[in-house]
Amino acid sequence: MSPSSKVRSKFLLFITSLFCLLGISLQTAVASRCVDATATDIRSFTLETFNRNIGLMTPEQLLTLSEKRVAIAGIGGLGGEALRGLVGLGIRKFSNADPDVLDKNNRNKQSLASERTEGRLKVEVASEYILERNPYAEIRSFKEGVREENIDRFLEGVDMVIDGIDVFAMGVRRQIFMKAHEKGIPVLTIAPLGRSVSVMLFRPDGITYDRYFDVNEKTNQNEHLLKFILGMAPGFMHRNHYHEQYLRMSEGIAPSYIGSTQIAAGHVVDIVRGVLLGNSEISSAPTSYQYDFSKMQVQKSHLAMGNRGPIQRLKLVVAREKFRRHFIDLPEEKQEP
Repeated sequence: MSPSSKVRSKFLLFITSLFCLLGISLQTAVASRCVDATATDIRSFTLETFNRNIGLMTPEQLLTLSEKRVAIAGIGGLGGEALRGLVGLGIRKFSNADPDVLDKNNRNKQSLASERTEGRLKVEVASEYILERNPYAEIRSFKEGVREENIDRFLEGVDMVIDGIDVFAMGVRRQIFMKAHEKGIPVLTIAPLGRSVSVMLFRPDGITYDRYFDVNEKTNQNEHLLKFILGMAPGFMHRNHYHEQYLRMSEGIAPSYIGSTQIAAGHVVDIVRGVLLGNSEISSAPTSYQYDFSKMQVQKSHLAMGNRGPIQRLKLVVAREKFRRHFIDLPEEKQEP
């Protein structure tokens, strides 16, 4: 390194440290947080910046949340909007994974998507957004997404996982649930379905993903998707929300609605708060909730046998025929031993 390069590097390091001390973040990949920050700095910043949360929680609870790590698999409509809410909640430790870039068709429901960010990796834009609001954030970004070779690193030190995986990536979703269960980490999955939101919380001491949805490593991708949707929303309250002639599910494109993603993100924030503080009031799987906000109706379902129950099996037969209009490779009903 030349003398001029050394001087330039030292200058950049000095400027970065100065910005950190002033509580200002740099929108670069130099660092994911203010490296010279002390615990006192972080505590003071959290209590001052996010103080409007106090009253709905105690100062101690706010500080507790700031030390929890949340993993978000998929920084799309649900994951990206949930991330924004979690920053406001006081969460500052994130593990974010998504291999995709922001595109024009993301703008209908993803606040991170704009002219300025088009074509950029979602995890990079997400990191910049977090640091703009909290320079003391500690962010781990996985621009390759979640894979078998990095899933342990993705879940390292994580207190809770948010499932924001694309609805068609069922194999990756299953891997995350399995590994999180093995490591004792709760997983929250929320599905924006039409003008409704379906919620399920999987805890380490409860029913597993495979057991509830009745899937395994041999389950066909589309059959897996069908079982996931029917397991998430047994009442199928969203059945009349779609214009079927415009559905493009066979092309890997699902319709999405900003009203659903915004409401889903709000649910994520409060459920994360409750779980991480140990005072969550919602039931975990095999209980599910579906909220049809177009009718202001909520349905709570408890399927002790998951999709293996007789009523669910019957629903699957009916739903399978409906799905054939949009998928060409759904197999006949077949249960693995």
